[in-house]
Amino acid sequence: MGQGGPIFGLTALTAFNTALATAYFALGFVWTLAAARRRRSTAALPGMLTTAQGALHSPPALAVVLPVKGAHPQSASNWRAQLTQHGYSGHVTFVFVVQELSDPAYVLIKQLQAQGSLPIKGVKVLVAGLARNTSQKLHNMIYAIERVDETAELVLMLDDDMRMAPGAVDLLAHDLLSDPSLLAASGFSYDVPARWSPVTHAACIFRLLLEVSVSTGGASAAWGGCCMMRRAHLLGSVPDGVMQHWKDDGYSDDWIITQVARRHNRRISNPPLLFLNLVEFSTFKQVYNFLHRQFFVLDTYVRPPPGESSLPWVDPHRRESYLLALAMAAGGLLFALAPPMFFSQLASLYTTQWAANESWPVRLARPEVLTFLACFGLAAPFALSGGRALVRAQAGLISTLSPAGGERMRQEGAWSNLLAPIGFHLYTAMCPFFVVHGILGSTVVWSGAQYHKLNGRVARIQRPRQSPLKSISPPLKKGDGSAPSAIEKTADVLSGLASSRASHPTKPWRRVRTGGLRPRSSLRPT
Repeated sequence: MGQGGPIFGLTALTAFNTALATAYFALGFVWTLAAARRRRSTAALPGMLTTAQGALHSPPALAVVLPVKGAHPQSASNWRAQLTQHGYSGHVTFVFVVQELSDPAYVLIKQLQAQGSLPIKGVKVLVAGLARNTSQKLHNMIYAIERVDETAELVLMLDDDMRMAPGAVDLLAHDLLSDPSLLAASGFSYDVPARWSPVTHAACIFRLLLEVSVSTGGASAAWGGCCMMRRAHLLGSVPDGVMQHWKDDGYSDDWIITQVARRHNRRISNPPLLFLNLVEFSTFKQVYNFLHRQFFVLDTYVRPPPGESSLPWVDPHRRESYLLALAMAAGGLLFALAPPMFFSQLASLYTTQWAANESWPVRLARPEVLTFLACFGLAAPFALSGGRALVRAQAGLISTLSPAGGERMRQEGAWSNLLAPIGFHLYTAMCPFFVVHGILGSTVVWSGAQYHKLNGRVARIQRPRQSPLKSISPPLKKGDGSAPSAIEKTADVLSGLASSRASHPTKPWRRVRTGGLRPRSSLRPT
């Protein structure tokens, strides 16, 4: 590999190979360990479900809050499954909440109810309107939770594309009710590529890495896709509580729940509940935005108590977030260098001056060559085998929890042995960029809205300009389950007005500050 090596000096090259091999071995080890934990969880899961169902003799009333936006081909089947196949024996009410009347989800829900495909009794459909000082999802959740029936003791916050397996709700409720010190009980997402593409596999690597912590059951972290809490802990009257911090220019529902739990020394239960999430991205830009948003969240935080600082070296939560980001960026950079270093060193085995004068046994005995072979011949395959073992263990848990979910996973999604390592190194190549962009950047685009953060909270919201009439929300009463048909007719009229307005040039964005809507004259495009 030459006196100077292909890229580094020989000593530096040997050190790099050693560091990369150590990282590969470490990653393979933690993935293998996580796979073993998931296999144990799979074996114990039937007994846990039976115990939970038997312990809930008189299950408390439950309200399921589903913030929805848009509709996709699986929406109708997902909603039917959520409303009819949850398996909870207690009284259950469902609250769908959308941003505005023109949302396709609102139209589809009403259509399914009119056709009898979705029940009307026990189901509310609320329209929250546009958020002004929080993320739109959080605004929708606040609006819905404040209108949950007072008889409900438990609230389950559920993404509309999460299919609840029979017994899963019972297990969450049993965990939460059996331990008064718990603030929440939460499941976790099992991301599976639904498209045969490197970018989709790269997106799925993110939660495969998080699984190392979640699989222990002791992560004590909330996931917004499936999180249950006592309604009493979601009241706005709770001092320094979840609702108070949500309304205080909050951005992330689950990250705030996790921070409040840690501040008050309360735990979050993470039972072995995985929910199938079929991931499909078609462009690099979509994947980058998704990963950027995950790390943008890391530097959002609740307002510190009076007299305390929120500086990263003082606030333990922010310090932990920055250390995690630093580790991810450094690890990503190290792994991102692996492909070019592999091909460079492989070529050097044949093209350098000493290679022509030495026999293969002598060449292979060189320290830089030995570490090269150990890194890419042993450590990298070991990491790949650990990842495969974890994916198989997760798939086994999904199939045990829900045979229907396992069948859907086999039919609609799968990891590719070829694209998985490509996706991993694509993820690591992007990692330093989206980590730094997320932690140090002040803006992010989520579902069409651009959020600006300041001091860990939402400072301003910018949206593509649309007709003000289109975002008017119906004045629903607290107990209403749906908007009256007259309002639906009004929505059609408003949509027509919005369409006629579209032919006139308008500025593409409008700004919404935490103080409310700015005067029209001050609106400027980004």
